[in-house]
Formats: sequence, structure tokens, C-alpha cells
Amino acid sequence: MKLFDSIFKPNIEKLKKEKDLPNLTKALEHKDAQIRQSAARALMDLGDIKSLETFIHLLVDADPAMRDIALQALEKYSQTDPKMLAKYVMNDDPQVWKTVMALLEKLGTEKCNQSLAYNAFDWPNRDPQQVQYFFQLLVGRVGEAEAHKLAKQERLDGLTYIIKYCVMMSTVDLQSCSYSEVDREFTLEYLGPSEWTKAVVLINYELDQGDPEACLAVLKGLVEGMQKVDVALMGVVPGLRQFMGDLAVRDIPRLGMTAGELLKLCGW
Repeated sequence: MKLFDSIFKPNIEKLKKEKDLPNLTKALEHKDAQIRQSAARALMDLGDIKSLETFIHLLVDADPAMRDIALQALEKYSQTDPKMLAKYVMNDDPQVWKTVMALLEKLGTEKCNQSLAYNAFDWPNRDPQQVQYFFQLLVGRVGEAEAHKLAKQERLDGLTYIIKYCVMMSTVDLQSCSYSEVDREFTLEYLGPSEWTKAVVLINYELDQGDPEACLAVLKGLVEGMQKVDVALMGVVPGLRQFMGDLAVRDIPRLGMTAGELLKLCGW
């Protein structure tokens, strides 16, 4: 069976089975409303994070049925990827940002604020206007002191994720890891495809800032990443063993704990 029964009729079932996101997305522009709706439902069922922005655009589609499917899909994303969904609160279209905000509010105050805080801390590759927008939004909800606290915690958690994946991706295929799309997307958003070399730069930068919490986040990420890597593969990463040894000698004492205490804290 061909992917397209004819030039005008894409085989949505087969495209869905093969997880062909590009052609399913293309089918959303088909002149047949039933085909468009079937393609949208297929993308919703697949639930790939790469389709999130597609459903954001469909919120303002001319077809009410497409708008309804988009809302259903975004409700699913609010359960699985709320922090990635939250960035679309910053949107010029009132229908979009009000819908996204309403979905986040349904998760409860704590999760909603955490999702906003995820978008409210500064990274080199992030738009400063985005950071400022979300931080001010958060201040309006919880006050400035709590906004700083929430944003910092999200940043530390993100730092741990990045380092963990850098260790893992240095030795295994990222796509084989059984972690959430949010963590993967966050890591790639900051580092891109080249992992360990950039990770060392990031690690050293964070450690040189002298923030004990950031140091702990880095070390925790290293430990958690190494838990997922076969020890036999460590030699694949140039300098990883030596780097870990130097790191332990240089930075664990600065945290005021022994190596054993750190490993215990990280659950190793």
C-alpha cells in the first residue's frame, strides 16, 4: 500500500503507523476537511513534542472541528509537557495565550507556576524578552522573592538535566533513552548536537561562579548520567575519567561534604 492512495488522498493510517510527522503535517493543508481532521487526530495520538507548535497554530484554524482537535491535543500536552506548552503563553493572539494559560491553571497553582518559572530564567540561547516576560508574569502571581526562588530552582534542575544527558549522549544514542521529551528538548535547546565538549565548558563555567547550589546541580547531573552508562563505555569519552577525578578533588570539598555523602545524596 502506498503512502498516498492518489496524489490527492494521503493514506493517513499508514502515515500514522510510520510516524511520518512531516507528511501528516502536510496533510493538514489538504482541501478535504475529513483528511485534514484525520491527520490532526493522528498527530494528536502520536503526541510528539515536535507537533506542539502545529496545534498552537490550529487553535485559530477556520474549521471549528480542527480547533476542537487542537484543544484536545494541547490538553494532552499540558499533562505530559506543561513546561514546553507554557512558552506559548507569550503569544500575540489572545485566543492562544488565554487557552494555554487556562490549560496550565487546570494543573493547579504549583504546576502552573513551575511551568512559567521554567521559561523565566536566563540561558545564553534564550530570548531575553521571553525571560523578562515570564519573570514579570510570575512576579504578578507570587511576588518577586518567590519568583526568583522558583526560577532559580528550575534553572538548577535544568542544569542537572543537561549534564546528565551530556554524559549519556556521549556514549549512547539519545533517541534510545527512556526519558521525557521535555528533558531531551531542553538539553538540545541549550547545547545542540555536540555534547561532551560543550558540557565541559558549561560545567567549568558553572563551577567557577562559586554558587554551591549550582555546583551540586552539576555534580548530581554527572552522577545521574553515569548511572545510566555502562562503565565499560566510559573510555569512549575522551578525558571523562580524569575529568571526574579532578572534579571530585576540586569541588566536592567546596560543597562541604565528602564524596561518599555526595553519592549518597544523589542516590548512587
